[in-house]
Amino acid sequence: MHKPSKHQKQYQKRKKDSERDFRKTDLGDGRTGRRVTRRQLCVRVSLEAAERLLEASQEHQRTQQDMLTWMLLKGLPKYSSHNDDITGLKPYKWPEQLMNPDGAEIKYKGTTGSKQLNLAISSTAYNKLECHKTATKYSKARIVQALLLNYRFLTEAQHEANRQSQERNRLYKNEDYMHKLFEENQAKAMEALTPEQIQSNREAIDRIFGRGLLSQNDEDTNE
Repeated sequence: MHKPSKHQKQYQKRKKDSERDFRKTDLGDGRTGRRVTRRQLCVRVSLEAAERLLEASQEHQRTQQDMLTWMLLKGLPKYSSHNDDITGLKPYKWPEQLMNPDGAEIKYKGTTGSKQLNLAISSTAYNKLECHKTATKYSKARIVQALLLNYRFLTEAQHEANRQSQERNRLYKNEDYMHKLFEENQAKAMEALTPEQIQSNREAIDRIFGRGLLSQNDEDTNE
């Protein structure tokens, strides 16, 4: 019986690991977490697309497989939905009709790419690519090449604007912060008013709720 080589053993181990999208991992101190698994993607793209990936990975100091994973996750539309899985190992639900279509017709590139990419991307990025392939009827190679050639990274100013927006959204969801913000704005509004304006506003509120009319009726009754 032929004994598998070291590389064959590693390949079989990676293949078995990628049968699930997420795996349990030991975080230490008796705690466990989850990690996303990886799947091998092998596509042929143009030399220009391959060079764009290499340049992006060097500029952002990431491996090419991590860079491609990032671009797929950020550059393709969302297809998954949240899954309430008690184990935490199936956080996403993927459309069955996109993951396992019946007789889908795929449009391939007109020419075979001159550079082969053989990279282990995250299972989430792989599933997203699979759904996009079915939805657009374009091959994975065609999608990856177009993404590499057309992807535009955010500028530092855009990154900062996104960070500020995320921080505002986080604060707006905090009830204590919103209550404090309301009180501060109310105090500032009161400081900007003159005593006459404050009294006029109070009288207007009394009229709205009928408090002024009630006081007048009480006076008439006492007389």
